[in-house]
Amino acid sequence: MPYPTLFATPGVRDFAEAVDAERQRQLAKWGEQHHPDGTGWRCFGATAQNWKDVCEQAARDGATEWAPILLEEVYEALVEDDAAKLRAELVQAAAVIAAWVADLDSRQACPRYSPRRPGAGHNPTGGHVKYRKKPVTVDAVRYTGDNLAEVEAFLGREAKAEEATLPGPGRGLHEGIRIRTLEGTMTASVGDWVVKGTRGEFYPVKPDPFADTFEPAPEDA
Repeated sequence: MPYPTLFATPGVRDFAEAVDAERQRQLAKWGEQHHPDGTGWRCFGATAQNWKDVCEQAARDGATEWAPILLEEVYEALVEDDAAKLRAELVQAAAVIAAWVADLDSRQACPRYSPRRPGAGHNPTGGHVKYRKKPVTVDAVRYTGDNLAEVEAFLGREAKAEEATLPGPGRGLHEGIRIRTLEGTMTASVGDWVVKGTRGEFYPVKPDPFADTFEPAPEDA
């Protein structure tokens, strides 16, 4: 469907056409939808701040990624219960999505572009390359819900842990801890592991990924 030229930002027209086509599919399947917003969760303010801290640290490190940027905008929207402010936050989130889609489209238009995380290897001949994670030894403690003192002792002076009520699946809440470090604020739920990385950084890991990645090290490691 042809559209008049109304957009000044490159890529926004293509994005709008794709969104319009998707909306037509949604309308055909479900019709007009009207639901409560389900927002106004003040507890998401800390989560939004967490992702903002992640974004700022990534920008300082030259390692900015789209996912944390979008998560910051989404959680800021979930905090709002005022319709005008919520709309403004949702527009900001939509603008980030539009920019992300435009970035994806630019990669497809430029076959030589091959995104790599900092420090990743490079294959000069192109194509698929297998990589194996380097063996590393880390220190870790599991948060059980009643061992805050143990976690604090593990963190030492480099970080601070405090009990917190965290957002859970759906609109539920659960108890956990908030860990404030130089890299930003992170959260851990009961059962999560708090890991001290090879550079002295702290980060939480869910039980399943931890079991997939780590195993007990020999005592002399």
